[in-house]
Amino acid sequence: MIVAVRGEVLRRSESEQLAHARGAVEDELGRHARPVRLILVDEIDVLPSGKPDREAIRRAVVELH
Repeated sequence: MIVAVRGEVLRRSESEQLAHARGAVEDELGRHARPVRLILVDEIDVLPSGKPDREAIRRAVVELH
């Protein structure tokens, strides 16, 4: 699963944004490593060090279910 921030261009539909994000992931990781789930969020919480807060991301994904 990959969690990504929504694009800046809000006029594009979410399905277009997902397709673009999936394409970018495939380009980077290859088709064989493509994630099963891709979730777009408005923002990702960060720690004081500037790194993504993985625990906050996990909690947010659990709340989606």
